[in-house]
Amino acid sequence: MAYPTLNGVSQSWADLVATCPIYGGLSIDAEDIKDISWKRTLEQGEQRKTGGQLKAKTAGQAGYEASITWYASGYWKMIAALGAAAQAGGYVVDGEVELSKIGWDVVVQHRPEGIDKPRKVEILGCQWTEDGSDMSEGTDSDTMATNPSPRRIVTTDENGIRAVLKG
Repeated sequence: MAYPTLNGVSQSWADLVATCPIYGGLSIDAEDIKDISWKRTLEQGEQRKTGGQLKAKTAGQAGYEASITWYASGYWKMIAALGAAAQAGGYVVDGEVELSKIGWDVVVQHRPEGIDKPRKVEILGCQWTEDGSDMSEGTDSDTMATNPSPRRIVTTDENGIRAVLKG
């Protein structure tokens, strides 16, 4: 028995391809990502009249957040690539590379069945500002969480329309 679908096949993790172009370095195929999340917000100010009634809103200021959880293999691949770019850029102090000095992007593409061109999310101007891991006994693969601290997030639909939030 065939099951009905809405608008064909739905976008899923199986359709995802992610890459991490590193400024001044390699472009990493980010196939070892467990999960990735991102968020754009537009924070608007308000002007109120006496009595508390809303009179106007300001144009606002855009804010961007993202997080990536890597499987250990992907985390160490990214650390090695950022480290090589940091060495090449001269960001080495006392024999330690400064990962936070290297910029990079995350480009996530979805191409569900029936879509000719990919839908894309570009998490741009990332900086390695936070990482960590909660390791435990068991059969699951080790993971490491990172905060890429993006400067901008752009989405592009299958028709090539690029969308941003701006105040």
